[in-house]
Amino acid sequence: CGIEQEHGCKQLSQVPQRFGGDREVLAAFQEFVKACQNSAQAAFLRRASAPSADQGARFPPAGGELLSSGPLSRELLLRFLAGVSSALLSGDAVADLASLPPEAMPARCVALQRQYLEHCGIEQEHG
Repeated sequence: CGIEQEHGCKQLSQVPQRFGGDREVLAAFQEFVKACQNSAQAAFLRRASAPSADQGARFPPAGGELLSSGPLSRELLLRFLAGVSSALLSGDAVADLASLPPEAMPARCVALQRQYLEHCGIEQEHG
């Protein structure tokens, strides 16, 4: 997520409490959770049928200074959740994951999330 894994997981686990009444944020959060689950599954299935050596799925960092602390705004959270969900399910990301042994897939998913944070203007070590 661009945040230390333990801290990032804690922050994501608080999304339902922080935005419990916001249907749009909750729906985007659910899509993110599904994307994380489905990208690894799709990569595993693709690897079984046709392994790929593609290392793709890199995201250019946003221009300017990156946000390094403080809570993320609703808009920025929605942008990250929607964008990273789509990116994790993209052909390039799935091919990248499929090129890895299954035990390495979760770490690559986290690395892609961290790259996408900076693409949204959030420092990877935010917090």
